[in-house]
Amino acid sequence: MAPQWCPPPTWRAPTPSASPASPLTPTAWPSSSASSPHRVASPPMHRSPPRAPSTRAARGYALSHAFGAAFDNPDLIVAAVVGDGEAETGALEGSWKSVSFLNPEHDGAVLPILHLNGGKIASPTVLSRKDPDEVQALLEGHGYEVIWVEGEDLPWMHERFANALTYAYDRIKAIQTEACSENWDGERPVWPMIILRTPKGWTGPHTVDHKIYEGTWRSHQVPLDGMKEDEKQLRLLEEWLRSYRPEELFNPDGTLTDLVRANNPAGELRMSANPHANGGLLTRDLKLRDLSNYEREVTDETRGRIKAESTRTLGEIMRDAYEDNPDNFRLFCPDETNSNRLGAVFEVSDRTFMERTDLIDEKLSRKGRVMEVLSEHNCHGWLDGYNLTGRHGLYASYEAFGMVSASMTMQAGKWFQEANHLDWRAKTPSLNILLSSTCWRNDHNGFSHQAPELLNVVLNMNKAVGRIYLPVDANSLAVVSEKIFADRNKVNLVIQDKQPQLQYMSLDEAKDHVGPGSGVQARLRCPRPAPAAAGALRPLWPLPGEPPGGGFVRRQACRRSPVAEIYPLGYGVCRGVSMRTSASVCIPVERRGPPCPPLPIPPADRIQPPSP
Repeated sequence: MAPQWCPPPTWRAPTPSASPASPLTPTAWPSSSASSPHRVASPPMHRSPPRAPSTRAARGYALSHAFGAAFDNPDLIVAAVVGDGEAETGALEGSWKSVSFLNPEHDGAVLPILHLNGGKIASPTVLSRKDPDEVQALLEGHGYEVIWVEGEDLPWMHERFANALTYAYDRIKAIQTEACSENWDGERPVWPMIILRTPKGWTGPHTVDHKIYEGTWRSHQVPLDGMKEDEKQLRLLEEWLRSYRPEELFNPDGTLTDLVRANNPAGELRMSANPHANGGLLTRDLKLRDLSNYEREVTDETRGRIKAESTRTLGEIMRDAYEDNPDNFRLFCPDETNSNRLGAVFEVSDRTFMERTDLIDEKLSRKGRVMEVLSEHNCHGWLDGYNLTGRHGLYASYEAFGMVSASMTMQAGKWFQEANHLDWRAKTPSLNILLSSTCWRNDHNGFSHQAPELLNVVLNMNKAVGRIYLPVDANSLAVVSEKIFADRNKVNLVIQDKQPQLQYMSLDEAKDHVGPGSGVQARLRCPRPAPAAAGALRPLWPLPGEPPGGGFVRRQACRRSPVAEIYPLGYGVCRGVSMRTSASVCIPVERRGPPCPPLPIPPADRIQPPSP
């Protein structure tokens, strides 16, 4: 229930005319919603990234970014403003569940502020038209204490909102204090959140050309788009701007008045100077052990003849990263950690879960730090927030499901691209994505799990940002992982299958190969030559009657676009021929011996499926 001083949904407080209006400073909060409750409009997202890490030109990520920023950040409280239009997206609707993964012992806190202003571009929003009791029941069911703040009377709305913030802050600190004491029973806390209901277009023009704008969806658009030709609209614009009483805010020379300066926070209390909003300032290098600890032995006798599940090596590397970086590394995976052969991490950490557990559960506890939830949006968004506040991680999923959150990957690339132009923005750890259960080896799932398109998304990114790695075996994957965890401001896409595959390179050979991104492996021979051309296929497993060994397994994916660098790391090798992508097209690096004849795609009944 809301505290007594907070107005119930239908209550409107009268404005006491005798009460003096004390100066209040509305607080600016990170937000990815399209509207703002404050009189000063939110800055638009054009070329330069804003200072709030969760603001991007996309919808639905405000909460997942906020929770990602709060994980392993016990002194941080993240206020996330969610517009009621954004609240209709699938990504946002799923991210309310993030509260079930927030541990008050070692994490910070998130204060969601759901802004119900009633309209989106051309119609009303769902939550704004629902019965307030239904909205409250929905959010209470997720685990929140709902604080309502409503009205349009100024300046008293500022005072009510400030009271709500104070109450929420006190509740958060009480929850954290109890969690750090011996009295905490370990149950998930009921965290506070605010529902702020104000008119859409509040304080803007009420009517334009006999149409109501203030308080309706029309104010989402440009209300005075004819002011160059229409003097009435020009006068409305002047009245609108003068309603903010600029003479009280600015001196004649355009500088801020002493009253405004006195109410502004200073130093790192400013959102633009908060180091968590410029997470590169807080970034610490990830501690990684020497790769020799994870080397898979490959000799001339065993090369191309022994098989291993290569991603298990990455699981072992991340296991030790968890142990050596207890507050600086996390794995985010939509319920597929074991399936992707990364289960070594469970030797040192459970899965995070703040809801009830029972005896059937395995590796599931409130103290866990492996993030598993069946939502690609949440996993991707959590990692975004974790990265942008200076920490390291990896998002792992099946290749077919990489497209579920592809727009988030694309936005991350845009963010890094523009951040690279800003000297004052410190570089943050890269967004690292592992796609396994690959298109051509999805086994029993078949056609439904063939979706390799995320490679195209990253390939179309700016060449200073996008990186695509196709490691051919366990040792090359180990070298790639060391490289991507040291990178900054990159989107690193690693595509490596989880099924048993032939091992080709020793660790030293993999280092020599991954460094330049391509190379000739003269030792590797195909029993049947593979074509040195983009788009060609070679079966992963031999055809009946063929000897094992060789054969690179994936369609060489590239297209004309002067964009992201791609590191095939061995794909297309045949008789000493290696393929690479240079600027835009796949070209042969070196050719020895006669040309490779085309390899026809075999009939389905001739392909032997791999063993489980």
